[in-house]
Amino acid sequence: MKKKYLFGLALACLAISACGEKESGIEKEEKSKIVTVSLGSKPKSLDPAMYNEIPSLSIVEQIYNTLFQIDENGKIAPELAESYEYITPTELVIKLKKGIKFHNGDELKANDVIFSLNRMIEKPATKVMLDAIESIEPINDYEVKIKLKEPSAPLLYTLSYPLTAILNEKYTKEKNGNIATDAMGTGAFKYKNWGDGEKIQLVANKEYFGDKAKIDELIFRAIPENTSRLAALETGEIDIATIAPIDVQTVEGSSDLYAVSFPTTSTEYLTLNTAREPFNNKDYRKALNYAIDKQSIVDAVYLGKASVANTIVNPTVF
Repeated sequence: MKKKYLFGLALACLAISACGEKESGIEKEEKSKIVTVSLGSKPKSLDPAMYNEIPSLSIVEQIYNTLFQIDENGKIAPELAESYEYITPTELVIKLKKGIKFHNGDELKANDVIFSLNRMIEKPATKVMLDAIESIEPINDYEVKIKLKEPSAPLLYTLSYPLTAILNEKYTKEKNGNIATDAMGTGAFKYKNWGDGEKIQLVANKEYFGDKAKIDELIFRAIPENTSRLAALETGEIDIATIAPIDVQTVEGSSDLYAVSFPTTSTEYLTLNTAREPFNNKDYRKALNYAIDKQSIVDAVYLGKASVANTIVNPTVF
């Protein structure tokens, strides 16, 4: 990977979403059978190991599960895993929950975990995240042992990241690994239809091992234009949408809509190719960095719904 120099715009952004029906609010959402969401652009892939943008992530998280999750306090909690134990600093034993079913009815087993992790190690997008792993071995149908090249403090957090979702070995092999538009996992929603990526339909997984969905169907629609997305929200064509900061006042001023804004782990920044002139000159890059008024961008573009970042890594990231 080529080194890219961070400069200029580095914003710790807030996620802003708007929901329909302010008066009935959450109560209406719980009674609804279908919820339609628009996140802007259509996803590029529903293969967990291949996504690199938010629309894909938002859908992948509904279909798949990871071995661990991060709770509201930022601590590691089991998800597909029942428990874990470091028997040495470089040997991790993970015990799986029994009875978890994939959407095709197959039970989650150790071979699925081993297959999924090895597949990630082979792919460029995920290899770097699991580079500390030397091997993964089965102990029995519900236990695996991960051997590390060296101790890795962030490993459990890595295994909670959506990129490391667990796949069904048999199904993935039947599809020759081509699951970008034919996803199948253990999540709260089942994949139903791709719709060219413009309208992706998911249905509730009635056999889900966790808290089951309160709706029957979840639809993701791609509406790239901010104004069109806001209009669809106002007319009730969609129920939830990510909106531009400039539209927040419109939403907050409506009696039928309400806005939710909260800190996320994302950072927006610009990068330069240091292999090209004049960006290979450190002083030139520093001059560009100093020339950009980041606070004014936060105030004018994001209307205060962000903060200036001091580094490429958001403060909320472990």
